[in-house]
Order: sequence, then structure tokens, then C-alpha cells
Amino acid sequence: MTHEEVQKVLPWYANKRLDADTSRRVETHLAACALCRGDLEGLNVTLAAHDRALPDRPVSEARLDALFARIDRHEAQRREATQRDERGGQDVNVIARVMQWLTVRPAFVAGSLAAVLLAVFMAPVMFQAQDPLPQEFQVLSTKGAQAPFVVRVQFTTATEQSEVERAVAAIVGGAAGLPGYRIEQRSPTDYAVVFDSKPSVAVAGQMLTQLGATPNVASASIDGAAGR
Repeated sequence: MTHEEVQKVLPWYANKRLDADTSRRVETHLAACALCRGDLEGLNVTLAAHDRALPDRPVSEARLDALFARIDRHEAQRREATQRDERGGQDVNVIARVMQWLTVRPAFVAGSLAAVLLAVFMAPVMFQAQDPLPQEFQVLSTKGAQAPFVVRVQFTTATEQSEVERAVAAIVGGAAGLPGYRIEQRSPTDYAVVFDSKPSVAVAGQMLTQLGATPNVASASIDGAAGR
């Protein structure tokens, strides 16, 4: 694989989503390319920081069991209705079908529980796609991203913007390859460092690590809305 090809699939390699053959070709390139090895190390740091920033989403086993039981009852009623139609050969009244569907509909419109199910079961399936489109590789590549790159920094206590600017300048000043940036205050304890363009994964990982270790900083993570 060429250097550019490895750069495009490196995020999937770090997250162990590539097939065995592609992974072996990436590893062959990594053995000879110090730049890609540095990017991989930074990407691993970034992924770990992002995982730590995700909130826990506990799922109630009792509510899941109740939902599945209601779905089972609905399916049993539907099969019985189908069998009656086949045996009797009579047309089923449309209004009766609608009323029957409405009586079991709450099993499908339990909003909060359905949202939990989607978050728990659908998100990993979507993220584990084995054959992503080429343009998706380009979006996660360290090249070509046009949207601002945002790092969110939350402090344990209210902090003046001037103090935040000094802390960020001390870290950014020692990191080569960072683009221009500005600092936006979202609340007395919540700030955003908005970069003009996306830095390399190695530099981003180093910056997150140093920000997280700064006194009075509760967390430092890539902003989910603009950092992707």
C-alpha cells in the first residue's frame, strides 16, 4: 500500500475494523514508515480520550424483558389473525385490523426505551461496517478536511478566558504543526478551542493528553459536533 492509502485507512486499522489482508498490508507499511507509526500512536491516544469522555448508558434489563414480551405477544396475535384468515377464507375488516394494530402499538412507541435500544444495538453495527465507502476514508483522513476542528475543555471551577488562553498557548506553543486557532467561551467552566483546520492525529492526541493533565481541567475531548 502507498503512504496515502495507509493514511486513509489508518483510523479503521487503529479501531481494528479492517479485514485480515488489508491489516497485513498496513502493518507492512508501518514497519518502514515512522510518520505513519507516529500518526497511529496519536490516533490511539485520541480514541482512548474519546472513549473516556463518553457517558455510561445503563440499560434496564427489566424494561428490555417487558418490551420483548410485548413484541412476542404482538407477533403471536398477528400469526393467529393470519391463520384465521387462511382457514375461513373471509375478508378481514380493514377497520378491525387498524384497531388491533393500535392496541399493541405502545410496544413500538416506548420512546425512551427505543432510543436506548437504538443506541446500544444499532450504533456498534453502523460503526463496524467492514466495507466503508472511499469517501468515508477521506473524511477521517488527516488530509482534506475543511470543517473547523474543535477541542472542548471543561474546567472544575469557573475560569477566566485569559487564564484559558495562557494555558492553551503554553501547550500549543510547544507542538509543531498545529494550525491557527481561537478560544470560545461557552460557560464559565466550558471552553472550545477552534482550529482553522484539522491537525494530524499525532498532534491532536498530544494536545488532548497535555490538556487533560493541566490542573483545574476536568476533561478535554474532541467536540462531537464539529471534530469529526
